[in-house]
Amino acid sequence: MKILKLFILFYFVDHSFSVNVETGFNYCSGLRSSLNFFNANRAGYIKDNILYDWQNNVTTKLDTYNDQFDENGNGLLSGGYFNDGSYIKSTFAIAHSMTSLGWAFMEFKDNIKSCTGLKDQYLSTLRWGLDWLMAAHPSENVIYAQCGKRSDLAKWNIPSKIYDQYSGTPKRSCWLVINEKNPGSDVAHEMTAAFAVSHMIFSLVDPDYAIKLRTHAFQLYDFGAKFPGKFSNIKSVDPIEFHSTGYGDEMYWASAWLYAMTGQNKYLQVVNKPPFDLTFNDSSSVAYNYDQKQAASMVLLTKKFGFYEKQTKSILNYWSTFMGKTKDGLYINGAGVSNGFSMGGSFLEAIWNNNQPKERVFKDAYHIGQMNIILGNNSNGMSYVCNVGFLGASTPRNLHHRASHYSISSSISSPAINTYPLDGAMVGGPVDSMDTYSDDRTNIPMNQPTIDFNSLFTGVMASMILNETTPEQPDTPTTGPFTT
Repeated sequence: MKILKLFILFYFVDHSFSVNVETGFNYCSGLRSSLNFFNANRAGYIKDNILYDWQNNVTTKLDTYNDQFDENGNGLLSGGYFNDGSYIKSTFAIAHSMTSLGWAFMEFKDNIKSCTGLKDQYLSTLRWGLDWLMAAHPSENVIYAQCGKRSDLAKWNIPSKIYDQYSGTPKRSCWLVINEKNPGSDVAHEMTAAFAVSHMIFSLVDPDYAIKLRTHAFQLYDFGAKFPGKFSNIKSVDPIEFHSTGYGDEMYWASAWLYAMTGQNKYLQVVNKPPFDLTFNDSSSVAYNYDQKQAASMVLLTKKFGFYEKQTKSILNYWSTFMGKTKDGLYINGAGVSNGFSMGGSFLEAIWNNNQPKERVFKDAYHIGQMNIILGNNSNGMSYVCNVGFLGASTPRNLHHRASHYSISSSISSPAINTYPLDGAMVGGPVDSMDTYSDDRTNIPMNQPTIDFNSLFTGVMASMILNETTPEQPDTPTTGPFTT
């Protein structure tokens, strides 16, 4: 596919410089679609803004704990977001996704507001996840960390059949509990970050809601500080999703966000003493994902307070100069999640460069080139985002996503083409340095969309909005069954 190289002027506050962007693509439309993916992955009772025929009050209606239900018969943990193409809900993944979405909103809110109707859709996306996180924290020192089990993954069923594999009463208990005896400060502190950033957002639009978020943030921070530990060390009869490699970076991350929220000295004392190495000279240390917050903490604290300028420059320079790439130029870490990995680094650079004075701008705005590759400027002629891409690029149809496929026979091979296009869902993408990719739902690394990586994609998309233009693609996307 011929790579278009169109130059337009991209503005930052009091300076400007030229970067390669696609002027034929409407980024407001792209952002709308990326938020639509989160709508598609909503669980629980959905009473409005339903995009898909299969979204109804059956979807995880009965997820709960201690056999408790509300006055409408819904389980107390029936809402939230599915992690990916399965029906499992992980508190760690949801919290990280809400933190990233919230941070992006804080930085790019003017861009988002310039797109008709997207501010409300964005805040609704945030609130849906935050409501569930508050429900998953029913008391000061208790967190429900997962709904669904690894055995669920053996089933390829439609949404209304989620509970069919559970014997006895037709519900599944959200069984993984973090408490004083089973600590999980990594989860507690990621939730803290999500609530802290969101408090700063909602304090301007819904003060009463913001107070609730602040209360949960303080409680969770103290809980994690008093009872440190990895939640993936909890002894369990079933494997835990979204394993954590440590909890020190989440403690630091939460402290950074609470310092940003409150300015209190107790949090400043923590951020002045990072519990991790500050050299940032390898691909792991500069990454930003649900498990790694070191680099993101540096960017946040430097952007807002000027604390770690040298380290932040090292992080961005490593991405720009030393990070491994595919032949098309996509950042890759060798773990088969190139798009998500790329968007993590791109997110940090986009955050850093937004509204910076000229002398502080990182000159290589690499997030634009990475997004261009993902949206279709690559040797495969593929956008790696369902229903979204540059003119002439194909988009994925066969995502590894049970609801999108909608197999009545519970077979991953039937029907041949997914029933519903999952508008705005970024898939895993190429899995090696040769940009190997095929639109095959049985290949999980290539074709499963996840909320954590898509939250980063959403943030980068928001950063690229210049103004509302005539879209190449419809603002009301196709979400009904595919036609062949």
